[in-house]
Amino acid sequence: MKLGAALTLMGLCAGFVTLAGTQGCSSDSDGDGGTASQTGKTVPAEEGTPTAATEERVFALNTISLGEADRAGNKNKDAWKSYGYNLDGLITNVSGATSPDLDRVCKRAQGAPATVHQDGDEGTDNTFGKEILKLLDPFTPTPSKSLNEAIAAGDFTIMLKVVGLTDEPEQTNTGLSGTLLVGGKFSEEEGKVPTFTTADDWPYIQDPQVAIPGAYINKGVFVNGTGGASVKLSLSISGQSLSLTINKAIISFKHNPATKSLDEGTIAGVINTEEFVNGISSVAGRFSTDLCSGSTVEGIKGSIRQASDMLADGTQDPSKNCDGISIGLGFTAKQVGAPTKTVTPGEAPPDPCAQ
Repeated sequence: MKLGAALTLMGLCAGFVTLAGTQGCSSDSDGDGGTASQTGKTVPAEEGTPTAATEERVFALNTISLGEADRAGNKNKDAWKSYGYNLDGLITNVSGATSPDLDRVCKRAQGAPATVHQDGDEGTDNTFGKEILKLLDPFTPTPSKSLNEAIAAGDFTIMLKVVGLTDEPEQTNTGLSGTLLVGGKFSEEEGKVPTFTTADDWPYIQDPQVAIPGAYINKGVFVNGTGGASVKLSLSISGQSLSLTINKAIISFKHNPATKSLDEGTIAGVINTEEFVNGISSVAGRFSTDLCSGSTVEGIKGSIRQASDMLADGTQDPSKNCDGISIGLGFTAKQVGAPTKTVTPGEAPPDPCAQ
C-alpha cells in the first residue's frame, strides 16, 4: 500500500488550542439534565515552570481509533462517547424534539434527528464517531482495524518529535515543543516491518514538517499550546483515501516513560460539513462505482449534512444553521529512533468515476 493510499498528515498550523477560558462555569441544570454552561471533559490547565529538559524524543503512531471500537479494538456502538472533548462548552442532553437543550444549539439540517445534538461522556462532542462511521459500516465495518494493520505492516505512520519530556511520570512543565512528521513506507525490503522501538529508523516525507510551539504537560498529560489549529488528514479505509480537515484541533496524550509510549492520545476538533461532503464525493466511487452518481451517493451526502451538530468554528448559536461536524479520534504511539532518511510520497490510484 502506497503512502498516498494510506494515512497522510498533510499539514498542521503553527498554533494550537486549549479550552481554558472558553468552557464557562457550571450553572443549574435544566431540561433533560443538560447544563447551560459546564466544563465537562476538557484538557488539563497549563501549570508549572518551564521545562529544563532539552532531549528530543521521537514517537511513531502504532494505533489509530476512529470511534467504531474502544481503545482495545472491541467494536462498540457507544465507543464514540469517550473519544474527544467538550468542544462547545455545553453539556447537551437530548431525548427528543422537545428537549429544552435544543434551544441552546445551532439549527440542525432538515431531516436530522434531534438526538444529533446528544453529547457523549461529560459533554464530549463527536458526531463523526456517532453518525458518520455508521455510513461507512456497509463498506468497511472495521476501519480502525484496517488502518492499524497498515501501520503494523510499515505502510505509513505519523511521527511526533517532542523536546522537553522527562522520565518523571507526573511531569508538570510549560515550554515544551515539537514537530510532526509524515512517516513513509518503513522498508522496501520484503518482510521487514517496524518494531516500534528505538531501533527503528522510520523514513519520513520531507515536506511537510510542522512545528509545535508552546506546548505543556500537566501530571504527565501533554497538551498542544494555545491558539488555533487545523489538521488535515487523509485516511485510508479499505485501501481508499478519505480526506479530513480538523479545525480548532486539540491534541493530547499521556506520556508513559516506563514503557516509552504515548497512551490515551486524542485529536479532537470540528470538520466543515460542506468540505467533508466534497471530500466524500471525490472518493465515493473508489468504494463502489455505483457511488459515482445517483440517489445512493446523494443520500450519503444528505446523511452527512444531517450529522452537523455545531458551527464550523466550534461554537453554538441557536439562530444559525449547523455547518460543522464534531470529531474525536484516539491514538497510541511508541518511541522510535530519530529518523535519518527521507522518502517521496506514492501516487494516488486513478479515480474510477473519471472513466
